[in-house]
Amino acid sequence: MLNRGVVIVRPKQPYLDWAAGLDDSGIVPDPNDEQTVYLIPSYEDEEAAWEILAKVHPVIFENELYGWHTDEAAWPRGRDFAMFNDWFAPQRVTPLRDIASISTSPGPSKRFSAPTQCITRRYVRSWKEFSSGLTMTCRVGHRRTSRRAM
Repeated sequence: MLNRGVVIVRPKQPYLDWAAGLDDSGIVPDPNDEQTVYLIPSYEDEEAAWEILAKVHPVIFENELYGWHTDEAAWPRGRDFAMFNDWFAPQRVTPLRDIASISTSPGPSKRFSAPTQCITRRYVRSWKEFSSGLTMTCRVGHRRTSRRAM
């Protein structure tokens, strides 16, 4: 386990309206598309999670704005925590397991059996043991993909 919390922020209507108002292309962010996962300091309960989010929201807010439009002059002014909550729906994700340090080379002592979960970007990915080694299977949108674990 990592000593970190995880937050995913999904855009709400005010963010989508801001993005749509930047030009007349009609292109807007898809709130159901892949979202960025933010690692935040660990927390004990819901109240502590909100206190941490209140402290780190400026970084997240600016990252989300920059991800859509890099001209800071077009960003909204007065970006406080209330505005952050109006523009985004934060979602906490638990638990977070770091399996990057686990060796994936074949061998009885090096392998582990499913399910072990880890958070990467949007989806929880589950690892399955196959006879030829570990293959990562993840659901991305409506597609299902697999690839060999490195």
